[in-house]
Amino acid sequence: MKTTRRHTFITALAAVAALLTATATALGAQESDSRAYNWKGTHELSLKVGFPPYYMTAFDFYGFLDSEYKHTRLDIPSFALEYGWNVEKWLSVGCGLYYGWARYRNTDSATGEFVFDEDRSTVSLLLNARVYWLNRRMVRMYTSAGVGAALDCWSEGKTYTQFDFDIRLIGLTVGERLFGNFELGVWPHGLVTAGIGYRF
Repeated sequence: MKTTRRHTFITALAAVAALLTATATALGAQESDSRAYNWKGTHELSLKVGFPPYYMTAFDFYGFLDSEYKHTRLDIPSFALEYGWNVEKWLSVGCGLYYGWARYRNTDSATGEFVFDEDRSTVSLLLNARVYWLNRRMVRMYTSAGVGAALDCWSEGKTYTQFDFDIRLIGLTVGERLFGNFELGVWPHGLVTAGIGYRF
């Protein structure tokens, strides 16, 4: 239990550090030329898919999986519905709802024989902050972080509620009102995500 709390604390610090670093970078790199565009006051809705969802791979790290079994995992992409409000030219705040699913095939660590399959569904609700360091009418680039809670439901009837977070190193939107969205370095809801969104 102490190990899990320590990992959670370290994770929270990493998320805060990433956001602060991104904020400092954005404030120092805002464009001063005429191509810059100000989206302040607008709202955004986005629907995304991500793969592979890292939090499915992190369960041994957090100690939720039984160590007497060897685990083989089958993932589907994670899904996200996000809302953001551009409170400043360089800053958006909002929230997101995330869903992921995985099936674990458990085999005996000693013999390699199949024991059982177990399914896991995860629903997360996060508060997000996004820092834009490139603002154009058709192209925006950003770094973001989020914190919140996750509900993990296992087919055996086990349910866990835990702290959850999200870090996105590089994000890109292409389009004006209707836009495409691509993110790289997303942790933990998919190392790569892609989707569509609408700005209003």
